[in-house]
Amino acid sequence: MQTTAAEVVATFAVTTQARDLLRRWQGGLARPQVPPVVLAHTTRVLYDLDPAAVEATCAASEHPLGDIRKQDAAAVAPIVDWRPDFAFTHVMHLALERLGELPTFGTFTAFCAEDPLGITALGDPARRIREQAARAGWPEAQAAHAIRWRIGLAYYSFVREAYTIAVLRDAGLDVRAHPLADALFRVDAWLDQTILSIYVRNPRFRDGAHGRKPSPLTILDGARPPFSHAELPLEPQHAYGSVHLPDPAALRTTARQLAPR
Repeated sequence: MQTTAAEVVATFAVTTQARDLLRRWQGGLARPQVPPVVLAHTTRVLYDLDPAAVEATCAASEHPLGDIRKQDAAAVAPIVDWRPDFAFTHVMHLALERLGELPTFGTFTAFCAEDPLGITALGDPARRIREQAARAGWPEAQAAHAIRWRIGLAYYSFVREAYTIAVLRDAGLDVRAHPLADALFRVDAWLDQTILSIYVRNPRFRDGAHGRKPSPLTILDGARPPFSHAELPLEPQHAYGSVHLPDPAALRTTARQLAPR
């Protein structure tokens, strides 16, 4: 089982809006190094993950946020809204496929520090934004904590999505995912013509009809056959110190609802 970028384009670049978005992204001068890497990416390892493997990775992983205080991380203005050229989800997918397994947070940070692909995609950009923050007067340790906080939250999000996909596939659904679909077309995952949006409930950002992230159906309006949209809101976890995975029983209930009739 695999999904290539060409398959993503054939599936989602089917409306004027989506084709225009793809063309602008491919021809963009601001991030010329990104499209060749993402277009060459093939999703394979993600489909081999089973729920138990994801759970084991979470149990073995160090806590991504460590003992960092949110208020300290959020105070470093240059890093709060830092958007490296490669979206965090790009880098997580690249690491997963390169390493052949879902990495612990420590393994992921080593990938970004030691692997040429990881260095280019996130290691070097993290170093540059840390240096920028230091030049602006922020203590280097605080800037480093802010970067770890930012990347740690992205790691949490990716692991939750990987677990959700693993449980749904384990339940027999042919759920697909690819970083091109996620970062460009805002499709976290899909099942045939059903787009799946996976997120933790947060009214500030997105919860049902409320929030700021646009629906992928805005991009895909007018597709024939039309796409449907299924939201998978995950309940927030308030305990601190570990990766909080979605409830597998709730996900299996969702799988039964999504299964073809």
